[in-house]
Amino acid sequence: MQCREKIVEKYAELVGTESLGYGSEVSLLDAIVGVNGGEWCPILLQDGAGEVLAAMPIVLATKWGVRYAYTPLNIPQTPIWVRESTTAYQQYEIYKQFAQKLDESLREMRVDFVCVKTGLYNQHLQSLCWKGFVTEQRWTYVVRDISDTGSLLLQYHPMKQRNIKKALKQNYAFAVNDITPAEYYEKYAGVRSERVFYDKRYFVDTAKASIEAGSAAIYTLQKEGKNVAAMFCTWDNRAAYAIAYWVTPEEKKNGALTLMFHRAIEATARRANPPRYFDFEGGGDERVADSYSKFASSPMSYLLVKKAYTTKGRLAMLLKGL
Repeated sequence: MQCREKIVEKYAELVGTESLGYGSEVSLLDAIVGVNGGEWCPILLQDGAGEVLAAMPIVLATKWGVRYAYTPLNIPQTPIWVRESTTAYQQYEIYKQFAQKLDESLREMRVDFVCVKTGLYNQHLQSLCWKGFVTEQRWTYVVRDISDTGSLLLQYHPMKQRNIKKALKQNYAFAVNDITPAEYYEKYAGVRSERVFYDKRYFVDTAKASIEAGSAAIYTLQKEGKNVAAMFCTWDNRAAYAIAYWVTPEEKKNGALTLMFHRAIEATARRANPPRYFDFEGGGDERVADSYSKFASSPMSYLLVKKAYTTKGRLAMLLKGL
């Protein structure tokens, strides 16, 4: 395997000249591992002449003696970039070779297990290529074009339109990065009734790193000077992702959550180089899927790709519910 520095250099060149979909991916990955430890490394599939055929970044970490590879919180679906000037059959062959390359690389890195999310793009081809891995199809809901938010609003389900009209009467103020990741998390943990999915230190550190890298923001709705709804949103060149959000029970009845999503979509569309999609980052639950679909969004599937390489890795995946 080539030394990591040369691989990262090659990958950085590729990101800079043929965008893989992340506006500041290299700096963001550097920041994430800088606060959380571990290291990130791109996996490259190259031909005999050294031309990159496919690429994907992974993060390596060690916890409780278990070494694992994963997808960072702030890069939700890690797409495998494949050279564009290829036919569908050639892409299938490249995906298959890339899966083999990833497997070989992880063995060389002596990881105990890997769990990455990939897909949304060419997922139908990828699902055929992961020989030796366990793949699980999952779903998210995506607004496929946010370039005209005025027209998009008219496409919302009448229920969502009514919620927004109700919320506008409350005179909520919309703010960006008005609270810190730590303040956001404390409120999130207090308001959300279900299990909090992210460890506090991990969320706070990665959110701070991604905001500083210009790849994320915390949006809030305020009423009479108090935050009543908030969303942590991250983005790349393809899409913005609603990673986590909360709303107070009282203001949810007033349509605050619906307005929060719409304001987040508007803020994304106003960016200097806005992505095309808005990903709600969920939709497996029928009730949630029904709500997201009312924002004129449609379902898109992605893959959870995982594999244990050691007994220790199998036990860790079992404990993590993977």
